[in-house]
Amino acid sequence: MQTPRLDSQVSTERILTRSIPAAWIADALMLPMQYVRKKPKGFGRKPETYRYDVIYLMDGLTPATAIKRVLTRPGVDEARTGPGVLYFSRLIVRASQSRLTRIIGLPIYQQMTIRNWNTTTRLLALMQARGKGIGD
Repeated sequence: MQTPRLDSQVSTERILTRSIPAAWIADALMLPMQYVRKKPKGFGRKPETYRYDVIYLMDGLTPATAIKRVLTRPGVDEARTGPGVLYFSRLIVRASQSRLTRIIGLPIYQQMTIRNWNTTTRLLALMQARGKGIGD
């Protein structure tokens, strides 16, 4: 299998914000993981109260479009846009009322993948431990 060639004109943010495999591309190119560094203020800081997820958007789906189609339940869910992602949080004590699981039934789900915040930050920590300077 041939390794795909990356065009040097491709923007850093486009490479880094499309999916979890983008983390490996970021690692290879020694580029910062924008979706970790540009998280909303306070996101991920209360894991005892909220579950946090990052919804990675594939090419062709913008955060502005996705945020309109991803429904939230007031008092339970909150969704915010980021560079190529949506940041989604839900109240743990009311998690069963969250609308996050309904995303799977939407046609738009084919253009995204969802990972929890712990997975995202652990991946960054692994890359930093390898000494690549990722996230600096």
